[in-house]
Amino acid sequence: MAKRRLGIPKAPPGPQFDFFTLMQGFVLRRDDPSLEAMKTMTRYSRQALHKALRGPDLPSRDLVKIIVEALFKKRDDENEKENAEACRRAVRQALDALSDAIADKAARERTGDTWGSDTMPPPPVALTSVRELKVVPPGQVEQFASALRDAYDAGGRPSLVALTRRMGAFGQLPIPPAKSSVSDWLNGKSVPRDFEMVVLLVSALESAGAPRFPRRRWEMLWRAAMDERLARPRQVPQAH
Repeated sequence: MAKRRLGIPKAPPGPQFDFFTLMQGFVLRRDDPSLEAMKTMTRYSRQALHKALRGPDLPSRDLVKIIVEALFKKRDDENEKENAEACRRAVRQALDALSDAIADKAARERTGDTWGSDTMPPPPVALTSVRELKVVPPGQVEQFASALRDAYDAGGRPSLVALTRRMGAFGQLPIPPAKSSVSDWLNGKSVPRDFEMVVLLVSALESAGAPRFPRRRWEMLWRAAMDERLARPRQVPQAH
């Protein structure tokens, strides 16, 4: 049976999305076991585990603790004391993130936020005339690329092959993005067309050890970079 991919979390940007990203990062850190393997490890159904790792509903604290403890169960090649401490840290981190996610969900319900589980931030509207051009400060593309490079360095500078493979695992992508595309994003030669690709790239880097930042921060950097890219006048070839 082919392994079922977890996919991008079905949660709004913010603490809820960050919680599911953290949980999926733990799965990748612990050799990316299949849902069938995790079913054996936890005695929970594949469906329950998939929802707990992707959403949209937040899992119980008990289930989160069971999943993390199962993932961090000591292996033969691990030091018992170090593994126990790593497990405690991971459980604490997961439960803290869950608390933040629960508070965010409650706040959204109070304010009538109707975010849908399949909603992604809309891409910028394409410019149709010169009058629509925004005044965008220069350097936004480079600032976005610099933030990506910082995350890439913090994630141990994984090979582009490994990085695109992780992106494919997070996003249920039949074909991962091209290595050349990811290289261009990191070097500021181009900007991802969709924020979904930014989420996949950042999630892959975070699972490799890069620090976690709110998705809203990445969205703002990406939108500013896209605005600058769209505001650049097209180069018209000169007739000879």
